[in-house]
Amino acid sequence: VKLILFLLKSSREIPHSRSTLFFVIVCGIASGLINTAMLAVINSSLHGAQSTRGMLWSFIGFCVALPIVRFISEVLQVQLASGALFDQRLRLSRKILGAPLRKLEEVGSPRLLVALTEDIATISGALTTLPLLCMHAAIVVGCLIYLGWLSEWMLLGVFGFMILAVVSYQFAMTRAQYYFKKARESWDLLYKDFRALTEDTKVLRLHRA
Repeated sequence: VKLILFLLKSSREIPHSRSTLFFVIVCGIASGLINTAMLAVINSSLHGAQSTRGMLWSFIGFCVALPIVRFISEVLQVQLASGALFDQRLRLSRKILGAPLRKLEEVGSPRLLVALTEDIATISGALTTLPLLCMHAAIVVGCLIYLGWLSEWMLLGVFGFMILAVVSYQFAMTRAQYYFKKARESWDLLYKDFRALTEDTKVLRLHRA
């Protein structure tokens, strides 16, 4: 949700990005629904008395539509991620140029470099998961609906395991986020060392110890 809200906010300054985001989400959902429909057709064909011509053509249609929808989704996603990456770096660069010199000295150039490179690149990388997130969400919802149509008791059992899985996952992620935060803080020190290594080579050689 935060990622989508971030994109909607950023799309005000990126031409056509809002419509691109909309089509990326639609294509991801359509891809997930097609996957679910294919499973339903295969299951009906295996358990039916005989395979009908309609099922055959439906399966062929899904096989043709799925790669087309995935291709369109990936192309739009790359355009969206590239535009967001460029826009965020441009806006951050403008803020750096407009910030008071004393404030920049307090923040430090290593932290600014991390924000321009690692942080914004991480956000851009997160955008690549948007089509997959929409597709998998559609698959889960579609499969749950189909499972509920087949057996209500089976659906309740799956819900029970899903709740247990979500709780277990969140418990582990809460602990992992602490280490992710500590790792992110260490990037500032690492970039400071990188800058010293590349810009102060002569001084480092004179003080090798």
